[in-house]
Amino acid sequence: MRRWSRWWSNDDGSASLEFIVAGVVLLMPIMYLGVALNGVHNQAMGVQTAARQIARALSSGSGSPDTVLAAVAAEYGMDPDAMRVEISCRPVADPCPAPGAFVTVRVTADAVLPLAPAVLDIAQSTAIPLESVLVHRMPDGP
Repeated sequence: MRRWSRWWSNDDGSASLEFIVAGVVLLMPIMYLGVALNGVHNQAMGVQTAARQIARALSSGSGSPDTVLAAVAAEYGMDPDAMRVEISCRPVADPCPAPGAFVTVRVTADAVLPLAPAVLDIAQSTAIPLESVLVHRMPDGP
């Protein structure tokens, strides 16, 4: 019995083992949280930038919304097919970006968490919906 109690109270070499176990148990979730928040923030910035750049392209007539969306999606590493764009005008006009109208650009996407498996649709069930709405007044005329 005395031998067992001496082994139990001996702490030689256990600090490194405790550090490794505690480091893995605590550090890995914190690192994943940092990576996941960085990815979601990057995609949120991509959605916001897409709405802003599409509104600017409509007001200046410099490009189509699809081209701008593809460029922004490539810059932020997003899938342009997974992003949805809605453009509406107030007052309602036949050509939607009419001079003097207020154009509302709404861009939505789903931010998928990193390392989420596609099995059992876990990746889509843990996706975070992102939305950006921008209202821009069109110039009065040429």
